[in-house]
Amino acid sequence: MIMFPNRPIKQPMNQHERRKPMWIGRPMQTRNAQQTSSRMESVLSSFRNAEGEIDLNKITEVASQVHKLYGQVSPLLTSFVRKK
Repeated sequence: MIMFPNRPIKQPMNQHERRKPMWIGRPMQTRNAQQTSSRMESVLSSFRNAEGEIDLNKITEVASQVHKLYGQVSPLLTSFVRKK
């Protein structure tokens, strides 16, 4: 007995016909080494001083801010994780 006789029957997809995953309405982008290195350079440029040298004080200050933020957010996150 067919429950929905007017509905067309879907054919199963072959392994080779798999769809690429979509993330929030757009296809995934592949990363190459050049993209990754340029991103790393842009992040590192934020921690350089006027002479172009790495500024350890900036790095320490950002790490301290991240630590404080984690201390404020972690109790909230653990309450969500425990509720599962």
